Amino acid sequence: MNLSGPTFYSNDQTLPAGIELGTYTIVKVLGRNLSTITYLARDKRQNCDVVLCESMPINFATRSSSSLALKPLNGPECPETCKWAMEKFIERARLLSSIHHPNIVEIRHAFSAL
Repeated sequence: MNLSGPTFYSNDQTLPAGIELGTYTIVKVLGRNLSTITYLARDKRQNCDVVLCESMPINFATRSSSSLALKPLNGPECPETCKWAMEKFIERARLLSSIHHPNIVEIRHAFSAL
């Protein structure tokens, strides 16, 4: 997926407003925890606001300043932990996408941006 927009990132490892991930444009950060960052984004194709959730295990990964891709920190367990975190993130997305309930946010699309 092609990234376009600003070529910088914030010190807290979040993607800056204006970054484009395919048809989505990051508007702002909604929240974060030790494993994910949640963004408000705009879907240009559907012309609507969406929520994007990014796997970001901050104790084991950092964001590349040149490509904005996530990369494991230098530690013996970091690469495996990052891989495991992404696998679990996708697994949860698949599980949640099968649930249709008015009190649960609908997952429409799971993708790897970088």
